[in-house]
Amino acid sequence: MELVQPGNLAWLLLLPVLYLLSRPPRPRRTRSTAHLAQWMRAQKRLRRRPVRFQTLRFLLLAAALSAIVLAHAALGLPGKPGPTSLVVLVDASASMATEADDSSAWDELRRLVSAALVEVPEHVDVRIGLCADSVRVLRGSRSELREILAEWEPAGRGRVDLRAMAAELVGPETAVWTLTDGLGPTAVPEVGALTIVGATADNLGITAVTIDDEWPLPGVRVSVRVGNFGENQKRTEVLLEGGIGPVPAQATTLAPGEERQVEFSGARDG
Repeated sequence: MELVQPGNLAWLLLLPVLYLLSRPPRPRRTRSTAHLAQWMRAQKRLRRRPVRFQTLRFLLLAAALSAIVLAHAALGLPGKPGPTSLVVLVDASASMATEADDSSAWDELRRLVSAALVEVPEHVDVRIGLCADSVRVLRGSRSELREILAEWEPAGRGRVDLRAMAAELVGPETAVWTLTDGLGPTAVPEVGALTIVGATADNLGITAVTIDDEWPLPGVRVSVRVGNFGENQKRTEVLLEGGIGPVPAQATTLAPGEERQVEFSGARDG
């Protein structure tokens, strides 16, 4: 046990004052009277007890005052050395860019990490792992980390196993904090701190693009993989613009959990 502000224990000097205030007042003057016996019998008939010092009441008041003073002196257990390293595992897969109400899970993640970097003590080594199809480790000052996060855009399918990585990194000297939308192909970690960002929504998006260029010939073939990761059937149109001569949009209907290739063929434009 330790006291952060031991000087506040001086308030315990109020205990004698509290004792004096708890004592019943004594009469300044006593006078004998011939009617004392009658007065005593009347008091007994009315079942009135003489005023006296309440020991239990005083002990409760003294205990309450002592507790207040000890709390004011910040009594507590001494702190234990904590981890000297913090690893922030960030889900940087494409699903993090899904927007709802003009804000995405990635926007919320960046706000949370930026606010946390301000509060982490300077002696703690901070590393940020951007986890998508591979892991990119960021190190540097707090301001540099915030700048990189502000410019980074999520992409990829999120093949990194967040659960396995968190279990491997966590230790007595290393704390792990994972931020994810929970929509990736891997399970969320079971160790360390976990923050789920974003709101539940149907996720429909492009997961891969392949370009087959027949240079120096003008022919170009583009293959776009579209996936429906929501719980409802979705119909979407894929439109290819720029770099290839006009190609019509292709509509496709995707069942829940289905992925499909959409093929485009055209000639290089300019």
